[in-house]
Amino acid sequence: MLPNNLNGAVGGSVTFTTTQSPSETPYYVVSWSFEANGEIKSIITSSSDDYAGAGYAGRVTLHRSTGSLELRNLTLSDVGEYILSITPTAGTQVTGKCNLHVYQPVSSVALSSGSSVLVESSNSVRLSCSSSGSSPSFLWMNGSSEVAAGDRVLFGDGGAALTIVNVTRYDLGPYTCNVSNPISGGVSGPLVLGISFGPEKMNLEIFPSEEHHREGSNVTLSCSAVSRPPAAFDWFFNGTQLTDTGPELVLELVQMSQSGNYSCRAFNKETLRYEASRLIAVTVLEIASASIAPSSRRAVEGSPFNLTCRAGVPVTSRRWAKGGRPLTPGGDITLHGDGRVASFAAVMRTDAGEYSCDVSNPVSSDRATYRLVVNCGPTDADFRYKVPVVAGYATTFNCTSSCVPQCVYAWSVNGLRLTGGSLTWTPDGLDGLLELQYTSTNPETREHLPYLVSVEVQNTVSLQISPPSSRPSLSRSQTLPCSGAAAGLPVSWHKAGATLAPDERITLTNDNTSAHFEEVMPSDAGFYQFDQWNVTISGPDRVKPGRQSTFTCLASCTVGPACTIKWQFRGGFPTGAHLSMNGNIVKWTPSTPGESQNFTCVAKNRAAQRSAEATKTVEVVALSGSEKMRLGSLSGLILATVLMLIFDW
Repeated sequence: MLPNNLNGAVGGSVTFTTTQSPSETPYYVVSWSFEANGEIKSIITSSSDDYAGAGYAGRVTLHRSTGSLELRNLTLSDVGEYILSITPTAGTQVTGKCNLHVYQPVSSVALSSGSSVLVESSNSVRLSCSSSGSSPSFLWMNGSSEVAAGDRVLFGDGGAALTIVNVTRYDLGPYTCNVSNPISGGVSGPLVLGISFGPEKMNLEIFPSEEHHREGSNVTLSCSAVSRPPAAFDWFFNGTQLTDTGPELVLELVQMSQSGNYSCRAFNKETLRYEASRLIAVTVLEIASASIAPSSRRAVEGSPFNLTCRAGVPVTSRRWAKGGRPLTPGGDITLHGDGRVASFAAVMRTDAGEYSCDVSNPVSSDRATYRLVVNCGPTDADFRYKVPVVAGYATTFNCTSSCVPQCVYAWSVNGLRLTGGSLTWTPDGLDGLLELQYTSTNPETREHLPYLVSVEVQNTVSLQISPPSSRPSLSRSQTLPCSGAAAGLPVSWHKAGATLAPDERITLTNDNTSAHFEEVMPSDAGFYQFDQWNVTISGPDRVKPGRQSTFTCLASCTVGPACTIKWQFRGGFPTGAHLSMNGNIVKWTPSTPGESQNFTCVAKNRAAQRSAEATKTVEVVALSGSEKMRLGSLSGLILATVLMLIFDW
């Protein structure tokens, strides 16, 4: 009819609830009593009226329809057995019993440790849990895990104390103490143990993590260890302690002198333990700087020659190339001195070109280039000129030879020495052969290559003493006849380059083809020349206004640097709508009928220092009637045209 047990809190209330269903008619008698320590006390009796026992007035409420009882303001003295008796109006009396337990609520739960500093595997610790409240029970937690008793874990004081023997780093916590009784519970704040351990598991790293380091770069060494509290670090170089401390050692602008073995050491101030790291090697290398040095200032074909590849620092490799392709030893080329020297037993012109040497070590690489010029020659002489070679006309002779560097040339002709790759010469016609010698010289090697050539000279007009076997004598007559002269062409005589002027002693006979000296004088000695020129002007003799006509000067010499053409207008400058001159050609458009114009062409042979001329007179005739009409339609255009004159002087 009643539960076996009920729990209540001091100051709280409980209800003893029966299993009786509400009766349709009130029970005849309902009574509650309390038994503790063998003594029974009446709580309340109800029949027609309710009678509360001593100490229960105002603390209880009885529900007569079910017999349930509410008890308020509980105290610890209310602990005991409660008895219910119900007597119905008709029927048999029923009874029931229930034990009431009253507890003081749990509060003020706190956790404390007997030690503040602990060393792993060397110290033990006792944790104490305190609280207020009655009948407490204890549950210990390490983080989210329940602490269980074991070889190193002991409980005492009814579970209020926890002892850990020879603490480890895994015993750090956080620890909490859960305190409870049947009516309440409480949890302490977390407690973390100060357990010191280490240093151990040393780790030493280098950045950048390379086997070799470039001189002038930065290298960082980083040291770490498992330790509580964090370890202090010092550093060693080749076994000698450095002044640097801390987890990092920075080698700024590292030098080769800093190459060696580095290590670090960790210290725990609580455990008083030291731990050393492994050794780590730092290797610093200088930066390679390549250069190629020749064995001599110049390489001469057929002579030994060396190219030496220098790096300035120790290197691990040298690679030669020529023209971008690997240089393969063979023939007259060998590599020695660990590839440092490329040696030519007898350097040839085919060895010329750009050579490169690549050097490298683990931290750098560099390339040097050298352009090998092989001084060679002169060889393969070549002599060229245009034939025929005619007396009195300039001829250009060209010579070439193969040289490195470029050859220089010297000429020897008629006792004169000239320089240059070409020679322009005007034969005088005295000899049928012209002896020419040129020499090619290599300006570096000073090697010479002479070349001698005989050139045939044509002389279409020749002068001979008449009679041929005679010798000129003073005060006697002498004739110089010219053979080979063409009939009908102008003739000119020259002495030592100047025009020969006839006088009372010197006369020109036979159509000027012979020079006769009536009485030879000492002043007549010298070199005499006979020239014939054929200078003509082609073009119309009669022209019409408004129409362009072309006039061409034709000379017996080839127009060029040795033969020039000039136009002269000795009767006045041509008038008209247009006049242009280009070399030996004149184009003229007259405008006024009835006038005449003289065109004179002067041809000058600079090589022979001779000149000749021709004159043509051109008449401007009137237009017919129909031609005038066509010309009239163009007059506006003609009047508006600016007269342009092009002079080729």
